[in-house]
Parts: sequence; structure tokens; C-alpha cells
Amino acid sequence: MNDDYTARFGDQRTTRRDIIDLRPENTGATIIGDLTELGGEWSDTFDAIVITQTLHMIFDMKAAVSALFRLLKRGGTVLATVPGLTPIDHGQDYETWYWSMTEVSARRMFSDVFGAEGTKVATYGNVFSAICFLEGLAAEELNAEMLYTRDRHYPVTIGICATKD
Repeated sequence: MNDDYTARFGDQRTTRRDIIDLRPENTGATIIGDLTELGGEWSDTFDAIVITQTLHMIFDMKAAVSALFRLLKRGGTVLATVPGLTPIDHGQDYETWYWSMTEVSARRMFSDVFGAEGTKVATYGNVFSAICFLEGLAAEELNAEMLYTRDRHYPVTIGICATKD
């Protein structure tokens, strides 16, 4: 889709940023293709992969997680986010919005591929942030302190950090 996060947080520490996209119309993409079907020439290529709010739109999520593992160099890390509690998109993404996850399902999905030791999962959200998110309120309209409390029973976003050993 884009390299906003790696550009913003990686800054000069990144020497190259590739963007994988299915859609050829994405002129910023450096790799056009299905993540789950990228050729062997991409195996063991990346030091890090940042994939935010995308895995839930890939029907064969297990194949996608396996592909992420294959694309990483040894010692490489994937940083991913997936939706927990969320409204489903009303636009074009509605037809490809396959999954929402829980902390347990995210841990299992990544641990099965990366191993339990190489997988860390964290949930972000609470009942207040879930209600605000579902109502469409912006963070700037809210008391920030109330947003930062984490409650595993109301995961708005699930973060995954998995490292290939």
C-alpha cells in the first residue's frame, strides 16, 4: 500500500523500502503481486516487514503468515496489526474483509509459523476506546488518558511482533 510507517519511524535507519501490492495501479508499489504467491526470488530478502491492518483482507491468512516468514531473512522481524473489535468497511473493502482476530488467535496463527519464543502479541483498547471507535470519534476529541488503558476483553487493535530465528 505505502511506506508511511517505515519512512516515519525507520527514517535514515532504513536503506530500502519496498511496497508489496496486488494492484498494479498503485504507482508507489515496488513489488506487484499476491503476498501469498510471491516467487522464491523474494525468499530471505527482508530484515523487517511492516504490515498494518492488511492480513484480515487475505482469505488464506495462514498462507500469508507463512509467506511473511519466508520473505524475512534469519533474524528478521514482522510487525503486524490486525483488527479486533471493529466495524466492517462499507466501501470497496467490504467484499474482502474476511477476519477479525483475538489475542489468542493472533498468537496461535503466528506461533505456529514463527514459534512461541519468536512471537509477541499485545492488545490495544478498552471498552471506552471500543465505543468511541465504533461511534467514529477521533482520538483528538477524547481524553487521551482513557484511551491508553488496556483491557484484553475489548481489543480494538492487536499488535504482533514475530521474529524469524
